[in-house]
Amino acid sequence: MKNQILRLTATQAARDFSHLLDQIEGGSEAVIERRGEAIALIGPAESAPRRISECLSVKLPRASVSPDPDFARDLDDIVAGNPAGEPPAWD
Repeated sequence: MKNQILRLTATQAARDFSHLLDQIEGGSEAVIERRGEAIALIGPAESAPRRISECLSVKLPRASVSPDPDFARDLDDIVAGNPAGEPPAWD
């Protein structure tokens, strides 16, 4: 059943979730439907993502960084040119 796309209802998926995970682990994907509409796609993970806390704990070697004297003024110019309350042009 490798690389097969399964279609099942949320109830079916919940009823035998362990078996569903076994199939996904074997390479299959599953489309979960509710009232005939696809609501989720479950497939094998490429690799386990790292948590944010793990990413932040990685110490990267780099020279110390300090903003230049005009940094605050540059930020003010950016904010003034892009007010948060203004909707994008495509709306």
